[in-house]
Amino acid sequence: MLIGCVPTTYMMGGQTYQTSAEGLAAQQAMISQILSKVDPVPRPFAGRAIVFIPSDADLRARGVVRTGTPPPEVEDYVAMTNRQALATFHEIIAKRALFESADLQDVIRTARPEIGPGEHAVWVQLLAPNQSGWKYFTAEMTEPVTILVDNSLPLGGARYVDWLERLAHEVARNGGRLVDGAASRGSSSSPQARRYRITGPRPCRRRPAGRPAQSNEP
Repeated sequence: MLIGCVPTTYMMGGQTYQTSAEGLAAQQAMISQILSKVDPVPRPFAGRAIVFIPSDADLRARGVVRTGTPPPEVEDYVAMTNRQALATFHEIIAKRALFESADLQDVIRTARPEIGPGEHAVWVQLLAPNQSGWKYFTAEMTEPVTILVDNSLPLGGARYVDWLERLAHEVARNGGRLVDGAASRGSSSSPQARRYRITGPRPCRRRPAGRPAQSNEP
């Protein structure tokens, strides 16, 4: 997330808007379209998922590169849109019904969050601008595994469904159990691991003065 000179317009989804409210509304419309492409799975994994995203303070402290002294409304726009972009991953997990339940929590440090037995953590680790990534782990796992976002796919439902399938694969590969009690480890017939079989395991850019304020999408 990078903030430069005072903008007169706001960018979202490749479109320019005259007010931050219009940009935020456009983001919400994009999120609604993404969610419409996500269907529930037949059987969720047992247990609760906790989706950890950076707090507002953390996003501002480590996720924003500032050039000059941007006005508060510009920082607000970037913070709100980027937080919502991350929170969308919680929304698609819940819509997918990938787990029995899914909660969203702020995290204010880069260290691995603590979870309880039987819980699943889906965590975006923010180290610095342009240095973040989604991780999955359980209390029993020694190290988190990375869940890649395939940016070669068009921005929209296909990219997020692909990410959900990658997440489901890692849950199954690391011993996730379906609600009927059947272990899904290594099972190619599991609906959660159907596509990803057992194999190995955003920030605004600097712009010249007068260019619109940009944010992560959706």
